[in-house]
Amino acid sequence: MKILPTSLFSLLVLTGSSHAALLLHYAFDEGSGTTVTDSSGNGRDLTLNGGSTWNATGGAFGGSVNLGGALARTGGVSASTISSLNTVTGNQVTIAFWANVNSESVGSNPFTISNSNNSVGTRILQAHLEWSDGTTYFDAAWDVSSANRVSGDLGDVSSDLNHYIFTYDGDAGQMAIYKNNVLQFSNNSAPGGAINWAGIQNFELGAFSFNNGLWAGEMDDFAMWNEVLDEQDRTQIFNSGVASIPEPSGAALLGLAGLGFILRRRR
Repeated sequence: MKILPTSLFSLLVLTGSSHAALLLHYAFDEGSGTTVTDSSGNGRDLTLNGGSTWNATGGAFGGSVNLGGALARTGGVSASTISSLNTVTGNQVTIAFWANVNSESVGSNPFTISNSNNSVGTRILQAHLEWSDGTTYFDAAWDVSSANRVSGDLGDVSSDLNHYIFTYDGDAGQMAIYKNNVLQFSNNSAPGGAINWAGIQNFELGAFSFNNGLWAGEMDDFAMWNEVLDEQDRTQIFNSGVASIPEPSGAALLGLAGLGFILRRRR
């Protein structure tokens, strides 16, 4: 069970604006069945494979899932899901989720977005949580450069649910890993480069099917955006969950500020 801060102060005024940058969101609140619904409204549903079980309660926000093997192995994601990711644009990404790791072994991938094999050019976005030496790795745009990596020891990852955020800015050459809303490691001199969205063939949670890198643990509230979230949004999803963020939040706040100015002028 995630322990929430005793005082939560929301800096956002929530409106009905659309989630423009939210690519996918899995709340894992289904509790039964084999379909994992994409709550973003983009239709990128996943299939829960054998060896994984639902938790009706006890997640960070509502239910969660225990990945005892893989959530979506090769072939477990529909062609429409893969092709819809192929149409994404932009050179920025944020990936966020809650996790409690049950096994720490070589090849343990909570998420993998790749082509069909394990060469440098196919690791489009992936993480190891953790590697056998206790190090967490985040790789992005390896078809551009294998130096697009940030890594470090995140300490205890297996006694409770922790929140992780991985960010990559290919234009600025910047990468970062956050744990429980605190910056842990950054690489501000990465070569950078474009994210090969068009080359995506596999989207997997809890696995890297090429090397059988099965990740075992509890996961909740997995989401991905094609932009780097700012501090305000990172704090919001840590405190209140992905569903609490209206995207783009900056535009929503600017619109509200403009409306307030107009109302004041009319008084």
